[in-house]
Amino acid sequence: MPSQKHRWRSGKDNPIGKGPTHLFVRKPWLKDQIRDTLRNRVAQGLAVGRPRKGEDPSSDDGLNTEGREVLMLRGLKMPIAEIARRIKWSRNSVKKFLRRWGKR
Repeated sequence: MPSQKHRWRSGKDNPIGKGPTHLFVRKPWLKDQIRDTLRNRVAQGLAVGRPRKGEDPSSDDGLNTEGREVLMLRGLKMPIAEIARRIKWSRNSVKKFLRRWGKR
């Protein structure tokens, strides 16, 4: 039986592809439109992208309930691994959150 190593075509002809890059080949103006829209949102101070774990840009302090709980538990000197178990985040997510909020 022949090897199935190179089963799919590479590049824009791949039916699965690697994300929506094939759109930019068929609609070259789309890339510029998306870039300009994102730059305008940043210039206006609006949110761009997905919110990070523990953060809620619409709240007064910028945190959601999980984020407040992480800071509260760390304030009680709880180990990062235990915080991660309670919140159901990975240890690295807890570490990154604490580093962003200056509570490491």
